[in-house]
Amino acid sequence: MANQHNSLLATFCLAALLAIYASAPRASQEDPMHTAKAFIAALSQHDADTALLLLSDKATLEMPFPLAAGENTYGTKRMWGDPLRDYVKGIMQRNSEIAFNNTVWRRADDGTVILECDGDLVRSRDGKRYQNKYVVLFEVSAGKITLWREYFNPVVAARAFGIPLESLPY
Repeated sequence: MANQHNSLLATFCLAALLAIYASAPRASQEDPMHTAKAFIAALSQHDADTALLLLSDKATLEMPFPLAAGENTYGTKRMWGDPLRDYVKGIMQRNSEIAFNNTVWRRADDGTVILECDGDLVRSRDGKRYQNKYVVLFEVSAGKITLWREYFNPVVAARAFGIPLESLPY
């Protein structure tokens, strides 16, 4: 009788542990934080295929501080579709090294993922280092990035890329 009681108790404990495990929150493939971190890791590893798989077919990249007047009528550089896919591939072609340091990740109540970091890239054509501070917002739906909004210091970027400061559109 004791063995039967112990077996029943062990079965009950195992069932309770499985129920607790099943209901415990954990990162999944559809977790916005997981998706955003995987995207940044893919950029850092020059893995264009993975980066592009993490973008929704309707993903939009917005850069609220464009480097050239007239990039669009809203004063924000926006791209989606083939131009966005070409841009992602171009990041990897234009830079031999891509790193995001001093990363701080946050998740807003609505699921928006926010990344603050120091970008550290080495340009392929001349080996010069480009460093800038970034704040990046990601909106994610069904495990895919739908919005990638990237804030950076346009003065630092203009100097790094030889763009005259007087040509900045603000």
